[in-house]
Amino acid sequence: MAATIKYGDTKWAVKDGNTLGYNDENRFKPVPFDFTRNSIGTRVDRNGLIETIGNNIPRIDFTDNTDGHLLLEPSRTNLNTFSDPTDAQKGSLSYSSVTYQDNFSWDLGSVLENAIVFGDNSTTRYAYYSSTVSSGTVYSLSFFIKMDDNSVPIPATDFLLVLAGTAIASGYTINNYGSNVYRVSVTGTAGASNTANGILKIASHSTKTFKITGFQIEVGSYATSYIPTDGSTVTRASETCTNAGNSTLINSTEGVLYAEIAALSTTEGSGNISLSDGTGDNRIYIYYFEDDAISVIYNINSTGAVINNFTLSDITSYTKIAARWGNSNFSVWINGTEVLDVAASNFTSNTLDLLNLAKPDGSGQLEGKCKALTVYNTALTDAELTELTS
Repeated sequence: MAATIKYGDTKWAVKDGNTLGYNDENRFKPVPFDFTRNSIGTRVDRNGLIETIGNNIPRIDFTDNTDGHLLLEPSRTNLNTFSDPTDAQKGSLSYSSVTYQDNFSWDLGSVLENAIVFGDNSTTRYAYYSSTVSSGTVYSLSFFIKMDDNSVPIPATDFLLVLAGTAIASGYTINNYGSNVYRVSVTGTAGASNTANGILKIASHSTKTFKITGFQIEVGSYATSYIPTDGSTVTRASETCTNAGNSTLINSTEGVLYAEIAALSTTEGSGNISLSDGTGDNRIYIYYFEDDAISVIYNINSTGAVINNFTLSDITSYTKIAARWGNSNFSVWINGTEVLDVAASNFTSNTLDLLNLAKPDGSGQLEGKCKALTVYNTALTDAELTELTS
């Protein structure tokens, strides 16, 4: 298998404004993707620590795997003004069996340093945080919790999140960060507008003891990576990864575009990967859309487009997908199985010269996780595609 552009697949190289591809000899050659994010962001590194990444530096994240993935997220704002509890908040948070601890070791790095401590008490206890929410708007709430008895917290039994006075009793997601630390998130719709304390309220209904930190409130149907705040709201800008390749590296007459990717949500569109001539006239698209589906488009000279949609069991799980063109044929393989094989026209030589994690014009950028992205300059065999996508 001759790969002319390889990206990721456990091998990562990033710098300010770029993330680099490599070749079959594992040399990082001049195959840069232009990368933009006009703000800081956070990621989980190889050691499981959350760290801050500077403006326009790609985030290679290891939250859910040891191989790493390029993390691309939409713009989000943490509306909670103190994500890491501080002394300034203690005056408004005086409830029985609730104390505060500075410089607590969360085993998550220096981004999270403080904690609100919920002691052993069978009565309901609360922690209040300030934000502004609007009636009818969908918000995602999240925080980190460390249980002192090595037990996984049980939402709506051990604690509740309350949005604008209404408890959210179901739909919780719990991600294990190791060292008995979990990130808890849930989504709800504000039933009222509220600007006072009490937007984020955590109430324990058991005798368990635990610590909490890293509070985040954001507009959207799913929680994104942690956005630190310290006295004001903070926005993480959207990210783009575009402008790789050229007609020398991309064989227009035959080849394969391969990706191993996962969406961030099943309820919001997740963007594109495109191989093109810089326009929509000549293109190969792989893109996510809602309801656990992925779509592939093959288009030559803006005519005779081949468009097919494929239903997946869960687009937030990693999908291996390969699109093969050449020899008057276009075929698609997903997770080891051929799902499309049709007659199609061939691109003329030197047509394709641009690889984007977005549409050809840079819009519709991928919002998701990319573990690997490869362009092959030959049309691989069925057996090779089965092995590649399995």
